Amino acid sequence: RGDLTDFVNSVAGSLRVKPVRELARSLVGLNDEDAVKARGVYRDKRVEIVEKIIQQAVERGELENPPSAIELIEVATSAIWMRALVTDLRFEQDFVDRQINAATDFALNGPRGEG
Repeated sequence: RGDLTDFVNSVAGSLRVKPVRELARSLVGLNDEDAVKARGVYRDKRVEIVEKIIQQAVERGELENPPSAIELIEVATSAIWMRALVTDLRFEQDFVDRQINAATDFALNGPRGEG
């Protein structure tokens, strides 16, 4: 949980910085080759980080049926990205903590309402 908390807090922290938010908005809206490449590099690095977090949790016996890294990233950070890039609503630490809790629950128990 600590590694996931650090990861989500890192994403939230960077998106609290106005120039970073503005850069992220511009990269999301552009579809030229450089922007597509930059998004791919960003995504691939985050997936690599979260894959390591998942693998370590598996090795410690914390996860038996781990989610994919991309699914965990989506659950952990999508609401933060939504607030930062679309709604401009604030995301205080209690909001970020709820996302961490949701991601932890997802990692341990899988998606709800399926099956």
